[in-house]
Amino acid sequence: MSALTDLRERRAALKGKLADMDKAAAGAALDKATQASWDETRSQLDAADAEYERKVQLAEIDTRSVGRVIGGGAGGADNRWNELLAGYSISRAIMHADASVDAGREIEVSREEEKRTGRKARGIIVPHQVLMERRAGGQVVGTPELGGVLAPDRFRPDLMVNPLFAASVLPKLGVTTIEAGPGNQVLPKWLTSGTVEWIGENAEPTESEATWGTITQSPHTAACTMSYSRRTLLNATPSIDALLRSDITRQVAIAIDRAAINGAGGLEPLGLLRQPGLPTISLGAVGGPVTLPLLIDLAAAPDIADAGAAGPAWLTTGKAMASILKLQDGDGRYMMLGASGSLLGYPVVRSSTVPSNLTKTTGTALSAVIFAYWQNMIVTMWTGLDVLSDPYTRGSTGAVRIYAFQDLDVGVRHIESFAAFVDVATGP
Repeated sequence: MSALTDLRERRAALKGKLADMDKAAAGAALDKATQASWDETRSQLDAADAEYERKVQLAEIDTRSVGRVIGGGAGGADNRWNELLAGYSISRAIMHADASVDAGREIEVSREEEKRTGRKARGIIVPHQVLMERRAGGQVVGTPELGGVLAPDRFRPDLMVNPLFAASVLPKLGVTTIEAGPGNQVLPKWLTSGTVEWIGENAEPTESEATWGTITQSPHTAACTMSYSRRTLLNATPSIDALLRSDITRQVAIAIDRAAINGAGGLEPLGLLRQPGLPTISLGAVGGPVTLPLLIDLAAAPDIADAGAAGPAWLTTGKAMASILKLQDGDGRYMMLGASGSLLGYPVVRSSTVPSNLTKTTGTALSAVIFAYWQNMIVTMWTGLDVLSDPYTRGSTGAVRIYAFQDLDVGVRHIESFAAFVDVATGP
């Protein structure tokens, strides 16, 4: 057992002893013997508090003095990081301020994240790696090729009724994600290349040069709050951790998806559909239905702009997808998704985070359909998920209110890599 754990237990025992003496007095003054015991216990508690604070500061100095950032084990990097994450508990991280909870591992991980990013946490940083459930040997639950089929559930998911929620779509689309350091991030952008020309013998080519620009990203904060009972959080079983991980990541992921797709700017990032210069194809003065020729035009638009790259995909709403599947060819055959759910040979992702309430003059309830080379969207994250617990606001019920913060920004390398309908009428 660590020295910090011993101190936490000693402090908790001393606090309990003081509480017992106060309860026994029932509001009356303490007698002489009890008062002496109270003074001695309080003196011991003050000394334990001071020792605990010293050891915490020493641990922080020791962590910050390490010259090498803890790595993930690849290429000879320090494997300590993987060892720390292997036993990480989100519920212990949330309750790290409770003296009765041994959250030394979680505190150490948070300090390492602070050192990496140069940003001080409001509460405690939960690394993104632990928000995806992993098992021994690097298996990723839900990813069959990474061993997910070998990792059985720890509890009965068939007996749990989850609320409806939108799954995060950005990872499925292959969006580029960057972990940022302190301050704004300035990314270089290659604007134009040098030119090539054909020349005759002994002739000199015309001099040309590449031109460069930048993409500046600054942190925008997505925040959510929720409450759990103290007993739920103290019961740090794998099942409880899985529920906490699912609940926290789901809420934050939905907010990030909505902002990346259609964020208004200002407090939130400027989303793709509001980016200046986004190529769009109009379906009419007030919007209108999708047609097969226009779908083909939309899929061709990024290639026409010489913005092609690997991995194009569709992103749209369920209603718009239903309208597309009702399209018929000249022989009256319905438009059907191809192998692996492809449309015109490209993958399709449907999500409720894509807007279906757009307007155009008098047209309402219009949906968006996006075709894009998604790796040209950049989502920059500052630190992991910053989690702050508040045991006081709802203290009378024993519940703990939790705040989660994620700093991020969204940018586009080449807007020509994207094309969209923003006025698809899906009918009643």
